[in-house]
Amino acid sequence: MRLFTLFLFSQLLIAGEVGTTGFNFLKLSGGAKEIAMGGTCLGSSKGVGALFLNPAGVIQPDKPQASITYLSYVADINSGFLGYTRPSERMGYGIGIAYLNSGSMKRTDIDNNDLGTFSAQYLSLQTALGIKPSPGILLGTGIKFLYATIDTFWSMGGAMDIGGLYIHKALSMGIAIQNLGLQVKAFDEEKDPLPLNLGIGLGYKLSEEFYISLDINKPIDNRPNLKLGMEWRLHKNFALRTGYDSMRQDLKTQGGSDILAGFSFGMGIEHKEITLDYAYTPYLLLGNSHRISLSFWFK
Repeated sequence: MRLFTLFLFSQLLIAGEVGTTGFNFLKLSGGAKEIAMGGTCLGSSKGVGALFLNPAGVIQPDKPQASITYLSYVADINSGFLGYTRPSERMGYGIGIAYLNSGSMKRTDIDNNDLGTFSAQYLSLQTALGIKPSPGILLGTGIKFLYATIDTFWSMGGAMDIGGLYIHKALSMGIAIQNLGLQVKAFDEEKDPLPLNLGIGLGYKLSEEFYISLDINKPIDNRPNLKLGMEWRLHKNFALRTGYDSMRQDLKTQGGSDILAGFSFGMGIEHKEITLDYAYTPYLLLGNSHRISLSFWFK
């Protein structure tokens, strides 16, 4: 029964996606800005956001950033991330720690008798390095140490991200391989593959007020998916954002709320060297997620 619960919990983490991989909490990574824009920005990653998406972006912009993100997910699952990036003219690096806690979950036997509760925790420690071999070309790599416990089971693994960015005026293009690695220690007997993903992204600044982004991803355990994002800057210190993720179309239930399937919404507020970002993502019958990021830029 405990092994069945482990499988059920792994499916809940990805909310409707086909899940045949371990450490699926990695799919929840992302700051509020990127998530509000549909989870895009592979082609325009920068600062701490690059630790989630494309490590080549840790070299930009031209000043250090520290950021903390909190995610209130469906089914009382909570997650968070703390990161720091420091760029220079030709090189940049970043470090981060991510966690996920399931909260208390009911334990039952095969006859549905109450056997108390248990919980699950996931942890990722990561670092990234980016270089600028020539103007407009950025390359980067990141390494993650992974650890998880579910009830009395535990698991450990390691992963690598590899990415590149090309920037020309208002256009940026990126490519990234995420979660290339393995599960060193399985929860039980059989090791699961990590949620490997290959993605390409485009970003374009239409004007000082409008920015659009597009990502195409191919995860190892699911079909290709399309993500779209838009940022509308109403004021130099305030922006509205929205996005679309085709993968969440699977959450449709033939109900009135299906119109929201795949969409996300958010906003960003800036004051001097401080930025506050928020993202709202509806998961229909599963509930809603709220994500908030607080970032500090250093001179």
